[in-house]
Amino acid sequence: MSHIPFISDPAEITPAWLTQALGENGHLTDGRVTDVSFDERMKADRQINRVFVTYSDEARGTRPASIVFKQSSNGSRNVSDVSTCAAVRETMFYEQSSQRPPT
Repeated sequence: MSHIPFISDPAEITPAWLTQALGENGHLTDGRVTDVSFDERMKADRQINRVFVTYSDEARGTRPASIVFKQSSNGSRNVSDVSTCAAVRETMFYEQSSQRPPT
């Protein structure tokens, strides 16, 4: 079971949090994240942040250079027709895709 705290705001993506998240998921086997920086893009119904990651010299593992943090800015409760909300459609796509058998 993961001990990584759930985040709901990109400001919560700190070097310490990302070190823990990458470490517990096997992507960072040694060392730590030393810095994060953001490229923020606002869309009509969501915020997309590309998070650039800097590692310590001793860091080992897959060490992604960047990750993407996406957050709905309105949620399905604020949409009159959820089928038109991109965040809802994306969630439905991933839920349906995960239930399909591999081809």
